[in-house]
Amino acid sequence: MSMSFMGWEAWDIDYGLASMRAYRRIEARAAAHGRDPERESGRRRSTADAPAVEAAPRITLDRVAFAYPRHAVLRSVSLDIRPGERLALVGRNGAGKSTLTKLLGGLQEPSSGTISFDGHPIHGVEGRRLASSVAIMNQEALRLPLDIRMNVTLGAPATDDEVWAALELAGLREVFERRRITLTTPLWNTTDAATDLSGGQWQRLTLARAILAARRGKRVLILDEPTSQYDVRGETDFYNTVMAELAGVTVVLITHRLSTVRRA
Repeated sequence: MSMSFMGWEAWDIDYGLASMRAYRRIEARAAAHGRDPERESGRRRSTADAPAVEAAPRITLDRVAFAYPRHAVLRSVSLDIRPGERLALVGRNGAGKSTLTKLLGGLQEPSSGTISFDGHPIHGVEGRRLASSVAIMNQEALRLPLDIRMNVTLGAPATDDEVWAALELAGLREVFERRRITLTTPLWNTTDAATDLSGGQWQRLTLARAILAARRGKRVLILDEPTSQYDVRGETDFYNTVMAELAGVTVVLITHRLSTVRRA
């Protein structure tokens, strides 16, 4: 399942029933292209399959507004996000942070105003191509009833070493090795052989997806509360290792922690 036809959906799918419906859509798309996600989840991929890495695009929001049927969420938001910049979005619940994330990912259209990538409107042909460099890590992890590999790669090509390296940076490799969890260990399904993870471990697995996405060519990462279930040491490790790994990648952090803002 190549990311070319999975689009943004794989990077921003609501957790719960919607995630299962989204998985079925991904599965159907794979079948239409003669691919089997469960069969391919254990396949080793070549790094030669990696897409060419472009520079991060400049993202501009010009007087962007968004309203749901009963209330407005964003009013006249203007931002200029430079390539490789770290930006923290802070605000109370319901302030529109998650909505802004979906707008940046092209998952929703603004009610008014424009969003552009390198000067190209996001919903134009070139704007869509540039916006495809965006990967989103949601606060609620997308949990698929597949193995570790597929939960990390979401069908994108990657070698075992690349997947393990992403898991190590996310702080999961040692945990998995201690529990004898392999890349082919099934997660979150009804079979007796399935293994589940804690909420914090699912969050770290979602972070591993974002790390792998950046290594495979995504140039803009939107991280929604990436350390909400970390302790102080875990948060420190996150910034000392993960953020250093993302040099050259534009990172938008959505958070309520002032410590996160200081590090952004």
